[in-house]
Amino acid sequence: MNTLICKGAVDEVLSLCARVEINGEIIFVQPERDAERRRIADGLNGQGFRVIALAYKEMPNATDEPVYSVKDEADLILLGFLAFSRSAQGYCCGSIEAAWQPWRRRQGLDRR
Repeated sequence: MNTLICKGAVDEVLSLCARVEINGEIIFVQPERDAERRRIADGLNGQGFRVIALAYKEMPNATDEPVYSVKDEADLILLGFLAFSRSAQGYCCGSIEAAWQPWRRRQGLDRR
């Protein structure tokens, strides 16, 4: 099974998420909790952090050489936020990879 991984600006990614993963459980987004998530991200931004959101979507019918389009970026599952100090932005790729490791292990995808 293929997985589409999406990262980007908090407001944009949150607008694409219908569900959220919390402690391994996937639930539908509740408007009051969504507003709280936005406040948390805004608070981190206000403290000088660069915040991005991470989300994913299982693509069971995708080919082994998947080609995704913008239309596929819908009904995503929010995994969480990553906050970077402005001076550490160049190191974000390793942080994003590290953030995905627990999820990859649960999915049986971590082959290390």
